[in-house]
Amino acid sequence: MNSVHPSLELLLTGYFHQDWELDASSPAEVIEHFARREPPAAVDAAIASIDQILRRRDSEMLAEAILRDLYCQIDPKGFGLSARAWLQDLRVHLQRYRTRSKNGGDP
Repeated sequence: MNSVHPSLELLLTGYFHQDWELDASSPAEVIEHFARREPPAAVDAAIASIDQILRRRDSEMLAEAILRDLYCQIDPKGFGLSARAWLQDLRVHLQRYRTRSKNGGDP
């Protein structure tokens, strides 16, 4: 597996751990926790890492491999999404929180 930036790995393993549903009511809430608790540079690095994955021709296979190999405890199929589509959604949420914080709003 190609390595991912440590910030994305932290989000996928540290925040989407086996009991993530006890900490949050939805994946979006998990993403918000990450965006609020981690430094802005970490959020930006996670976004950049997702962008690198999504630019690849084999991005679906790579996204599936990353989620599997990191033991990320979320199954995008349970939300009706492919692994790639879930990463796209993850990126949208991260970017939304970064934009808010850059504009002086609370992420």
